[in-house]
Amino acid sequence: MVTLMKIAAAVWGRLESLTRRSVTKVAVCSALAVISLHGFTQSALALDARVKAYPTMPGGQCFARVQQDPRGASILFYEGFNTLAAGGSFFSHNDGAITLLPQITAAWLEANCGFTNVTGLVQDGADGTVASDDQMFVRFTADVPGIGRYDFDYGLYGVTGTVAKRDAVLTDPVPTVTLSGLSSTFINPQTVTATFSETVDGFDASDIQVTNATISSFAGSGATYTFTVSPDGPGAVTVLVPAGVATDSVPFPNLASNTLSGTAEGISSITADFTANPGFGISVPHTVFFTDQSSSTPPALKTWNWDFGDGGTSTAQNPVHTYTSFGTYTATLETCVYTTCDTKSITIEVVDVPATMTPSLSGFGGNVVGAQTVTVEFNAGVDTSDALQLSDFDATNLTLSNLSPGSPTPAYGQTQTYTLTATPDGDGAISLTLPAGAVSNYRSV
Repeated sequence: MVTLMKIAAAVWGRLESLTRRSVTKVAVCSALAVISLHGFTQSALALDARVKAYPTMPGGQCFARVQQDPRGASILFYEGFNTLAAGGSFFSHNDGAITLLPQITAAWLEANCGFTNVTGLVQDGADGTVASDDQMFVRFTADVPGIGRYDFDYGLYGVTGTVAKRDAVLTDPVPTVTLSGLSSTFINPQTVTATFSETVDGFDASDIQVTNATISSFAGSGATYTFTVSPDGPGAVTVLVPAGVATDSVPFPNLASNTLSGTAEGISSITADFTANPGFGISVPHTVFFTDQSSSTPPALKTWNWDFGDGGTSTAQNPVHTYTSFGTYTATLETCVYTTCDTKSITIEVVDVPATMTPSLSGFGGNVVGAQTVTVEFNAGVDTSDALQLSDFDATNLTLSNLSPGSPTPAYGQTQTYTLTATPDGDGAISLTLPAGAVSNYRSV
């Protein structure tokens, strides 16, 4: 076993003579150097000068491959050699000159290797003396933007059977997000789920990117969120959560999600229809329940725009509206799928019916001869369930007949008129009266 050496002054002359003979610019580790030389030879030195980077590894642009020469030389190279004064931990050999470079620092790693927040940096091998241990290494923890936080261990361990390490262990990955739930073809709104790899903060509906669609009904917390994607019209619809809109507890920003894609279909026809119950009222406030019965081909969820005729509006499917004044109103529904629309209107009546029925009789007076036509006018419509009858009258020396209701129709109006025939039974005084309570209106007797 050859004692582990960190290229002490005792071997410098040997390195210089070997290099000057046949190896012109051999950088033996600007970052990490020769650890054990089991048969240190010119050919081994030349072989070990081959530097291969690992660009797919975090920091690969800064640390080259660890290789063990089959003849015994175990070497960890730094890509770029001593052209970058990063070698720090060990020595560099260039044109026969061996130079002790500064130690690697957190600032250098952040400036040159693409790392951020470098902590826990320790290294062994920069003292330029014969090592008393059996290892040479650089260890640290750092954030790799867009990936996460790693524990790094680059080094050579063991005097014999040397183990080369180039470990980069991901200990805290950045949050990722996966979208699901959008059908390939659809016409109705779709519920999409955003699933993050861990709990995140700061994510809301405004962060979501969509084309040809509108986001609504956003809900959720922690790692799972849902929202509704409503197409704006026929055609392609896409949904994406971009990178950097949410953070985990570190805080690391999220990576971009997958892109959901689908196609919103169109319709061939739409018909607006609805009911209003009750559509007639005799007092205020008067509340009406509107029920949508619209349809489309193919069936599709619609939008609804209501105008209640009194200045009130709604976009609910089945709204409830209260009229606060007497009058006749036109309630209109416009229902649409995308930009294809249809409308329907219904008349709503809210009638001011007097609380007291006040009849008036006219048609004869003074001396009369023969049958007389008598008119009975009420100040409100008579309830058809308690309609006026001939038997409701008190008549003296008269025979009553031909009772018929007049206007208006229906009898909810402000006035209603009846006519009847009154024929004297003989000479003498006659009289005709309608006692109180004979009939009722739609509000009171």
